[in-house]
Amino acid sequence: MAGEPWRHLAGRFFGALRPGGPSPEDRAWVETVLEPGEYALWARQPGHDRRHTVQVARRVQAALAGGPHAGDSRWPACALLHDIGKLASGLSIPHRVLATLAGRVTGGVPDPG
Repeated sequence: MAGEPWRHLAGRFFGALRPGGPSPEDRAWVETVLEPGEYALWARQPGHDRRHTVQVARRVQAALAGGPHAGDSRWPACALLHDIGKLASGLSIPHRVLATLAGRVTGGVPDPG
C-alpha cells in the first residue's frame, strides 16, 4: 500500500488542473449542510478544492447512512471544511505540490487518509 498515498496525491493534482467548481446541484447541497458563515468560507476555496471536499463529504454521508449518525450534518460539514486551512497558505497549485513533496521527503507531512 506504499503507493496509495502517491496515487491519491497524483489524482488530486490532475483533478486540480480541471477548471471549474462543483456542479450547481452540489453547491445547493452544500448550502443545506453548512451554516451561512461556513458556506461563505467554503466558497472562497478554489474550484478544485471545493469539488474535492464535496466528494469527501458525499463519501462521509454514504458511510454514515443507516447508522446512528445518519442525517447528522456535522460530519459532512467537517468533511466540507477539512482543507479550509489551505486558504491561509496562499499557495498556488505548483507551490502546494512542492510543499507536499518537500514535506514527504523530509518526513514532515503524514500520508493522507
